[in-house]
Amino acid sequence: MKKLFAAILVVVMIVSLCACSKETKWKAFIKEYNKWADEYIALVEKAKANPSDPSILSESVAMAQEAAEWSAKADEIAEELEDPDEAAKFAAELLKISAKLAKAAQ
Repeated sequence: MKKLFAAILVVVMIVSLCACSKETKWKAFIKEYNKWADEYIALVEKAKANPSDPSILSESVAMAQEAAEWSAKADEIAEELEDPDEAAKFAAELLKISAKLAKAAQ
């Protein structure tokens, strides 16, 4: 009986650690994605201020490639989230960042 209890306790601890790891992963992603979004917004503002700046084109191409990478990472994390509440929180944070990016592009 003690061995069974110990085995169950170990399994519960491992599952808890995995859940925390996934939660931490999506929160870290949001933090980094938000930083990237701020960099993108700075580029948009730079382009609005000086549309003839030749550096904007190369920076825009790089940012477009990074946007595709961020999208793929977001999809990967969304698929990994098993807790519906955490998935909803992740989706809500993504929506906030998307709204911020859309507003800057106007």
